[in-house]
Amino acid sequence: QEGYNWRLVSIIPLSLVESRLQDFRARLRLISIVLSLFAVLAALIIACSRAERILAEEELVERAAIFDNNPAPVMRTRSSGIVINFNRAAEDILGLDPYKRSVFKLFSSIDESILLELTPQNPLKIVERIHDHDYLINIKREPLDKSLLFYATDISELKKATNQLRQLSEIVRQSANAIALLDLEGRVEYVNKAFEDSTGYSLEDLSGKTLRILDSGEEPEEVYEEIRRVMRAGQVWKGEFLYKRKDATLYWAKVSISPIMDIEGRITNYLEMQEDITASKMSEEALSRAKEEAELARKQAEEANKMKSEFLANMSHEIRTPMNAIIGFTEILLLEEEEPEKIEKMEIIKSSGRNLLNLINDILDFSRIEADKLAIESSNFNLRELMQQTESMFLLKASAEELSFKLQLSDPLPEVVSGDSHRITQILTNLLSNALSLPNMVVLSSNVNTATARQ
Repeated sequence: QEGYNWRLVSIIPLSLVESRLQDFRARLRLISIVLSLFAVLAALIIACSRAERILAEEELVERAAIFDNNPAPVMRTRSSGIVINFNRAAEDILGLDPYKRSVFKLFSSIDESILLELTPQNPLKIVERIHDHDYLINIKREPLDKSLLFYATDISELKKATNQLRQLSEIVRQSANAIALLDLEGRVEYVNKAFEDSTGYSLEDLSGKTLRILDSGEEPEEVYEEIRRVMRAGQVWKGEFLYKRKDATLYWAKVSISPIMDIEGRITNYLEMQEDITASKMSEEALSRAKEEAELARKQAEEANKMKSEFLANMSHEIRTPMNAIIGFTEILLLEEEEPEKIEKMEIIKSSGRNLLNLINDILDFSRIEADKLAIESSNFNLRELMQQTESMFLLKASAEELSFKLQLSDPLPEVVSGDSHRITQILTNLLSNALSLPNMVVLSSNVNTATARQ
């Protein structure tokens, strides 16, 4: 009715109100959880974005480290082998721009089968020769994108050094000299075949032992002390040793022990070289014995010469005595004899006696010649008379041989000349005696002429 305010009041149960209120609160909590999840998700998205940025930055740093700042040649390819990245060093060794080129055309040692077998767990190494240089190429497959990473290292010098080392090793192995490699304590690490053949010991016998095993017992301990001192000083020791083989036989060796140093000058090993000089030592000993025997023979010869000289001196004395008597009595008879024919014969006896005395003196002169003590005398004598006396000595023998003996003296001939009359008589006697002994001799002529002497 007019004048009244009407209100519609619904009567709802209290339990229903509480239920709806709880449901509302639950929905609020759900909304709150969803909003929290959205907040976490947003945070994760932001964190991932930051992580991606960090990874990108790290990849840039890694790329700079691997490619731009790496002095070694580096390349990255797709899994198919097409180059997608490289540094300047790779371009330099290849001599071309490798971008988008296939590694199968860049490297002759790589084919598809090799790359198919390549896994991240099993990197591959190959050796490739590029422009007269040898490179060791390491190939690695990346686990994420399956790309290939190529690292190259120039091993030309290493390969050259390895070949030289191999050659030196072969030289040592085949050397005719015995060679042993020792450690710092002098223990054997290696011996070559010549060492084994020379000593009779194998490498197994000597390994870990010192070479005192070859000690013959003839070398004093001072020698070994000197060797140790020289070795510690990093110097070379050289000398000769009398060693003993495994079979107990002895041999002489010329020994050289040298230090082996590393690049920093530190001694790492010692090298002992032995040259067998047993034969030369035996030759030296034989030569020494021969010299001793020759010296003994010389002394014995000198003693024999001395005895011979003494004998000749005694014999000449024994012969001189009767010859002087014969010559003396002949001179007495010459004083008493008046018949010319007998006087001539006595003169021959006297001259022959004197020649015999001279012959005895010649024998003594021979001893003086051997002793280098012969002296030539100089005195005045009558050359014509000397020649006539010599003629008279050989007239009878020439007649007996039915020879014609002629003495021709030039005119004018000096009466007196200066010289050694005894030596001249000796020469003439030897010449005429030899002439008379020749077969088929018919005429024997002796000519004496004068000549002008010039300064």
